[in-house]
Amino acid sequence: SDGATGTISDNDSATVSIAATTNGAEDLTTPVDGVFTVTLSEQSSTATTIAYTVGGTASSGDDFTALSGSITIPANTLSGTIPVPVLDDALLEGTETVTVTLDSITSGDSDITIAAAPDNSASINITDDDVAAVTIADVSVNEETGTMQFTATLDNAVAGGFTLDVATSIGGGDSAEAGDFTALSGETLTFAGNAGEAQTFNVTITGDTIVEGDDTFTVGMSNASSGLVTISDTAVGTITDTDEAEVTIADVTASENGTLQFSAILNNAVEGGFSVAVSTAGGTASGGGTDFTDLTNQTLNFSGTAGEIQNFTVVLNDDPIIEADEQFTVSQGAASNARVTTSDGATGTISDNDSATVSIAATTNGAEDLTTPVDGVFTVTLSEQSSTA
Repeated sequence: SDGATGTISDNDSATVSIAATTNGAEDLTTPVDGVFTVTLSEQSSTATTIAYTVGGTASSGDDFTALSGSITIPANTLSGTIPVPVLDDALLEGTETVTVTLDSITSGDSDITIAAAPDNSASINITDDDVAAVTIADVSVNEETGTMQFTATLDNAVAGGFTLDVATSIGGGDSAEAGDFTALSGETLTFAGNAGEAQTFNVTITGDTIVEGDDTFTVGMSNASSGLVTISDTAVGTITDTDEAEVTIADVTASENGTLQFSAILNNAVEGGFSVAVSTAGGTASGGGTDFTDLTNQTLNFSGTAGEIQNFTVVLNDDPIIEADEQFTVSQGAASNARVTTSDGATGTISDNDSATVSIAATTNGAEDLTTPVDGVFTVTLSEQSSTA
């Protein structure tokens, strides 16, 4: 009646390892989940539960849905998966990692162990789909302001913040010169990384008294500590010129047997010089060579020096007629530089140099006559004509 039991000792063992099967990706419409695959080297007749820890640079709850911390591989099955549900956000953060490390077997066959490193741990990448850019707005101030403030604006959030450098330059279509402003070279701006964040910086403007028109220079960015941030934008700084200059012409008087020399005087410096045309018009004096020779749009070229004088001459016509002093006008056209005022005119006065004597002579004697007496006549004569009675 006695019986016996035969016991078969199992000589099998297995290891459990983990691998990254699918990387995750943010997407505005459908994020792609990451996947880890946990694998037994041999099947087990019982379910195997493995505990794991989660690490990496991605944030649980922000970048992906928190993981449970354990996985069960069913009996007679070689593997199971750990899905990593990716969460989309608007934060520029670059590619981040999720790392899962197998810690221990919490239930199952005692002959199953955790694989040695590196097979006990794996990482997946979560690709970021966000972008961010810094732009700088153009600025225009008049040269008397002294300071030009620029604003650099970040359009989207950037994880961890970043720095970049700003610098001024002159080139291309810029018209400013080194003395018009104090150059910036590599001034660093620090961004905390908030969407809509603005950082300001100043450029010192140097005022002057030269009429030079508006001057421009360029502001650019470089050396962003985050290579993910776009910094291709540039800004233009415009220095508005507030200076003015005027050309005036003094009145001149000369005798009719000479010439009238006029002087056109520039009161302020004008960068690059300019030109202006002068013309004459008759008043009490007659042009066309009668009393003077007309000027029609005679060009005066100014180099642009403050106090500069350009002379021009009007030729007078000497005549023998006794007449009062006569006048004509000199006017200026518009200057080639619109900031130069040319509204001033001048009067040229021609002094008469003639004189005359008046004499009398008996021209006809008189005679009595019973029917027709003969009148006597005296003739009074000027040695030169006069323009007045």
